Amino acid sequence: METVNLEVKTREAGKSAARKLREKNLIPAVVYGKGLDSLPIAVNASKFNEIYKKHGHSTILNLVLDGQVIPGIIKEVQYGILDNKIIHIDFQRVSMEEDIEAEVPIVVEGTGLIESKGAIVQHQLREVSVRCKAKDLPESITVDVSNMEIGDVVKVSDLSVAEAVKILDDPEEIVLSIIVPEISEVEEEEQPEEAEKE
Repeated sequence: METVNLEVKTREAGKSAARKLREKNLIPAVVYGKGLDSLPIAVNASKFNEIYKKHGHSTILNLVLDGQVIPGIIKEVQYGILDNKIIHIDFQRVSMEEDIEAEVPIVVEGTGLIESKGAIVQHQLREVSVRCKAKDLPESITVDVSNMEIGDVVKVSDLSVAEAVKILDDPEEIVLSIIVPEISEVEEEEQPEEAEKE
């Protein structure tokens, strides 16, 4: 598990103050958790987007506030309706030795070999919910499909995680399947026309 530092600063609450922050490339946020009153903060939008794109929800963030380090995870990200930009973030303070629940992305390897067989990977789940101590939170769960055949499926119960990590999703839920891509309706409609021209 990788820990990432993110500089934050305190902010004023309220819609007007939040709007002014966004104009300065800052995102309004709040951090809450055991032993901590709800704390309004602001984070640099560019820096957060970089971290979120790379790690998603599945990393421990060291929120650095005036030299104080607050370990936390991303609990919720809110987007604007019109521009789909991040407008607010909820962080949850965590203790490295306490259990937490978080979303962990599924990373698929070996798709090149599947495609060489004329098949594709059909995704059903892109991430799963897990419960574990913060220090044991995995960045991702890897699925190797290189030796799979057409018709094979991977269920939640097939995912491999450390003993200290418990997956909360239904064990019978399908994560992905190996299928043959269907011919699009457009292609099917074009075939008779081509035959008539001949």
